Amino acid sequence: MNRRIITIAVLCSLVILIANSCLFWGNDDANQNNARLKSESLFPSRQIMIEVHPDSKTRVQNIEVPLDTLHDYLVRVSKIIGTEDVKVIVTAAEKTPFGDVSQAIDEARRAGYTDVSLSPRPLPK
Repeated sequence: MNRRIITIAVLCSLVILIANSCLFWGNDDANQNNARLKSESLFPSRQIMIEVHPDSKTRVQNIEVPLDTLHDYLVRVSKIIGTEDVKVIVTAAEKTPFGDVSQAIDEARRAGYTDVSLSPRPLPK
């Protein structure tokens, strides 16, 4: 009798554990839909603005992203919104070293974006 109760309790615990892990990991479709909705609010026009500042700070859609991690960040964004039909515009202040601007453009291209351009207007001072 006790052995049967213990077996039932263990099986119930396993069922609860499996159910919780399914809820935690969730349905891939639901996760992709949530990511898509989030990306649409961050990138509504399928355009990514990268600002490169003279103090070595870089911002993507007003989110500060260090220049040395820009590639990884853009790869994560590309997994959410894709790279097709996405325009990346890099803009910089006049006093920004060109090497930093060039690196931002290169990182966007390495992340898979093909439509990458440099804005003709510098950032306001």
